[in-house]
Amino acid sequence: MNLAGIDLNLLVVLDALLTEAHVGRAGQRVGLSQPAASHALGRLRSLLGDPLLVRSGTRMMPTPRAEALRAPLREALDGVRTVLNQESFAPATSRRHFRLMLPDPTAHLLLPPLLERLQREAPGMILEGLAWRGPDLLDEMALSRIDMMITSVERDWPGFDRESLYSDRDVAAVRAGHPLLAELATIEGLCAARHVAVVGAGERADILDPWLATTPIVRHVAAIAPSYVAALRIAAATDLVSIVPERLARGLTASFGIVLVPLPIDPGIDAMDLLCQKRLRGDPATLWLKRLLSDIAASFVRTPT
Repeated sequence: MNLAGIDLNLLVVLDALLTEAHVGRAGQRVGLSQPAASHALGRLRSLLGDPLLVRSGTRMMPTPRAEALRAPLREALDGVRTVLNQESFAPATSRRHFRLMLPDPTAHLLLPPLLERLQREAPGMILEGLAWRGPDLLDEMALSRIDMMITSVERDWPGFDRESLYSDRDVAAVRAGHPLLAELATIEGLCAARHVAVVGAGERADILDPWLATTPIVRHVAAIAPSYVAALRIAAATDLVSIVPERLARGLTASFGIVLVPLPIDPGIDAMDLLCQKRLRGDPATLWLKRLLSDIAASFVRTPT
């Protein structure tokens, strides 16, 4: 195929169409009206000899050819952007839009100082924080829509580089005056208590359950919360015990009126890693944001004692 005869802007539209699987949203993503995006899709179908998106019920679904094009097209476009932005990136004037997926404890720890730094140093940059979704929900399409993620899940995520960001550990958190407060630091006391577990979107169980299965602790789960902050609020208002990341809990002890109790068996240190799309390895804006995240983590995060 002769590249000289191709409008390369069509490839940008194609990337948006494959990402959104919706003509209207794809048009909004690249600044086109829906009729213009539909016209571009028609040109792409003619150019590639494939329908690319076909209607299935109320949804548009990519064809096998479109699925095969998704990754190499994104890589090629990001390579072009990297070349063009290599010498022009300046935080103070950047208009980049980053999507960062992270669990709620990390969001509470990192997002306030991160957004404060961005407001001062890169006021035009947009950081879109996305709630963590369990591995079952992170398919290829979902992963293609994020630039970075922070997680403790030990999985080889295709297309992502991984580096250590900070560490944490779990503690028991209860309301002040809890009737079992004096016994919770023992296995017997922890087993006698009623617990609130945390099961987020896409998760099948509390992330602590595999570890608990290796210990003598058999806890009585009386409630399930969708996030650690919700679990802490429940613990603050009831006699339920929440087992939560220590850094998050310590930051909320005063406002929630909770007391932290060391667990009778050490669950170990949870390593929180920063994962970034490999296609952004050489992108100056991405490298700058990664350094900012690492600096912020290093400024307030120390291994718990």
